[in-house]
Amino acid sequence: MRPLFALTLIPVLGGCQTPCEQLDRRAAGCELAPSTYADRHHAVCAATAAEVGAEPFAAFASCVLDAPCDDHGVIDRCQAQAGLEPGSPCRRYQLWAAGCGLEPRGTADACQTLTESMGELVFGNWVACVTDQGCPVERDPRYDRCQQELVPVGAISIFDACTVLGAWSAACSAMSPDVATVGGGDVASCITASQPFTAASFYDYAQCLAPIACDDLAGRIDCLFRLQPTDPTGTQAPCERILAYSGICGLDLGGGSVEACVRLFARFTGDSASAYATCLEGKPCDDPTASVECATLLRLQ
Repeated sequence: MRPLFALTLIPVLGGCQTPCEQLDRRAAGCELAPSTYADRHHAVCAATAAEVGAEPFAAFASCVLDAPCDDHGVIDRCQAQAGLEPGSPCRRYQLWAAGCGLEPRGTADACQTLTESMGELVFGNWVACVTDQGCPVERDPRYDRCQQELVPVGAISIFDACTVLGAWSAACSAMSPDVATVGGGDVASCITASQPFTAASFYDYAQCLAPIACDDLAGRIDCLFRLQPTDPTGTQAPCERILAYSGICGLDLGGGSVEACVRLFARFTGDSASAYATCLEGKPCDDPTASVECATLLRLQ
């Protein structure tokens, strides 16, 4: 049986706690479930409090803390009572997360990456779906249900893959993480880089790369074979020329095979990959800047 009045001790025991800490205790006391996409490293609650203002947020938190655990309308009611009516799906998502003691990913940039990965209309509908009926409880099916009903196949897996790749890239920042990898850096850029590949293969690639040591170039290349381009034909011919040049000159360009090369160059337009190959073919083998200079011709899809 869920504790309906377990939080009556919070004001006594947590007098020195911040509103966010008290909301987190309420969530634990009510046995609320964490979001499927929870990440405690991002202080969504504190950031939301700073954005809306300390006094209005304190009023919102106080209202939530006074409510019993089975009050499913508490978030909407307390938002209105504190004058914090959400003006956008992202703000609603942030306030809901803060009130429920959740720390979901994707809110730090005004939900831009989530909006881009799902589409603005779908994101708004998804937020309305997951925030309906207040805070989630243990084994709450709303995340799976809302994703299956509203979110395009692959959008969430790509977002999760980009989070993994961003963490790996940051950890390996001193070891040229952009060499023989796809999708490092910020989430928005990663989502763009994922577009030439199937969502399932991009997620599989991220899971493969996550445990690879920063200095393991062979491991990086091996993970590239997990990627499946949606249209491999555009870069196959340029890759054959790149590998031919690399073989003649005794260089290590293109990943060592046509299959690996296609995965590396799939993010670029076929015309720009062809221009890159033509540029290389016009350079002498002993030109140390050839690859870098020719790379300026590459254009993302």
